[in-house]
Amino acid sequence: MKLTKTLSLLLIFLCLIGCQDDDGEVPEVIISGIAEVTAATAQVSANITFSGSSPVNEYGICWSTTNPPTVSDNSTVNQNTWLGEFTESIAPLTGATEYFVRAYAVNEEGIAYSQTQSLKTQGAQPTIINPSVLKNCPPLATIRARVLSNKISTDVYFEYGTTTAYEFGRIGEVSDIGESEAIEVPLEGLIPNTTYHFRVVAENSAGTTVSEDISFVSQYVLGQEHIGGIVAYVDETGLHGFVSRTTYENGSYDITFITSWGPNEVTGATGLEIGDGKPNSEKAMEINGTTLSHMYFISRYGHSVNPDWYMPSIEELKIVQQNIYENGFGAFPGINYWSSSEVHKDSVLCLNFAKDSVFVGPKNKHDHVSLGISYY
Repeated sequence: MKLTKTLSLLLIFLCLIGCQDDDGEVPEVIISGIAEVTAATAQVSANITFSGSSPVNEYGICWSTTNPPTVSDNSTVNQNTWLGEFTESIAPLTGATEYFVRAYAVNEEGIAYSQTQSLKTQGAQPTIINPSVLKNCPPLATIRARVLSNKISTDVYFEYGTTTAYEFGRIGEVSDIGESEAIEVPLEGLIPNTTYHFRVVAENSAGTTVSEDISFVSQYVLGQEHIGGIVAYVDETGLHGFVSRTTYENGSYDITFITSWGPNEVTGATGLEIGDGKPNSEKAMEINGTTLSHMYFISRYGHSVNPDWYMPSIEELKIVQQNIYENGFGAFPGINYWSSSEVHKDSVLCLNFAKDSVFVGPKNKHDHVSLGISYY
């Protein structure tokens, strides 16, 4: 009987101790909002609504890509007494990624977590726009593309070669590009009349984007700018031809300048074919000298990289009309043009660009105009 009474008193004592332990309470905390989410950061607001049975001595936000996050993952830490609302910036985050977020608060009794909320950071894998060949002048070329980072730190490189295995590897590597960046990469040592391939690769934390394969033949291209003019003709080698232009380098000379073709006498400038523009012009200039004429002005075109300009023969003029004017390259009006191909002492072969019509015109006809060509 005495033993039973002793055991009963012991049980009552243990229950009283257990009840006293249950009186200790952890805090209560909630997430009240998530705002200003970018590719790398977010603002999380929370509210400690109850401190528990002792003051809060630590609080913050924790986050992870797995649910639920805890303070052993990523977290902000504030080690001071607090009750009420607070806002924390969480970083660094990875773009285009889902995160789980909880607020927490700690007192002497333990740690309490809020409900879990999720957020998705901004961003996407890169976008590659218009990979192309900007300049093609053997043995050189320039390849380019515009790349959008889509709000995430993005690295870009090009691969090239003579096959789609891109055996020459990476070139033009650029790290952490801007939001929209045009990237140009020079190529050197290209073999003329050889087909080359390239592609663009852009990488960020959201993924990797690879452009389509772009191929080109290493040779001059009609309409591109070169040695101060526009490529009007490329021969079968892909390496030689001529360019054309309509003004001085500083733009001060208008092709419609009112003056004559050149010397109004026999000059011997009778060549008709490709390549004859130079000897025709040289023969005419031997007689013309410094007399103001279209022949004189063309010979004085000048350019910082190319001083040699000539009036085209009739066949060269036809090529300019077909390859430049008809394709809309440059500002070549559809009017009457003199060639350097002389017919008589006072007449030369002319070409109307709009009508694609060859005719014999007088050297002193002031409504005729001229253009210059230069060989490369």
